Amino acid sequence: MALIDLFLHLLGYPDIPHLLARVWGILLMALSLGLFINKKCYLAMLRSVDKQLILFVGLLALATGVLTIIFHNVWQHSWVVVITLFGWGSFIFGLVMTIVPQLVCSALNKTAYLLWVVSPLCIVLSGLLIYKGFEDRRAPAVPPIPPEISSLEVKT
Repeated sequence: MALIDLFLHLLGYPDIPHLLARVWGILLMALSLGLFINKKCYLAMLRSVDKQLILFVGLLALATGVLTIIFHNVWQHSWVVVITLFGWGSFIFGLVMTIVPQLVCSALNKTAYLLWVVSPLCIVLSGLLIYKGFEDRRAPAVPPIPPEISSLEVKT
């Protein structure tokens, strides 16, 4: 994994968690904004999806999930676990779409309206991922004062 980090650094890209947060955040923002703004159009598209398209999208989701899991399978108590959850979710979603596309097709026809409820939540989540992906990780210009020095009283 260190070789990939070095390669990304030489190209001027951030580390893998921040790069994946940017990619997942931007993709999810585009999808959820489109769904939120064009509800009727997306609902009509989801109801007319055929099994071949579901199989193709399932393979894409499976590949995306596998790549995310391979390059970032980090389980720690911080924001980067969201990327791992996206990777595993994409993998499982792609697996289901690939194995039983007819089940996904019938489920989409029955529950497509629920995506309207989910889209505002996805907009917020993608905004957080974009923020974390593009946040400034450089050291501050003035280092913070250590607690042992800041708690001393100044005698005049």
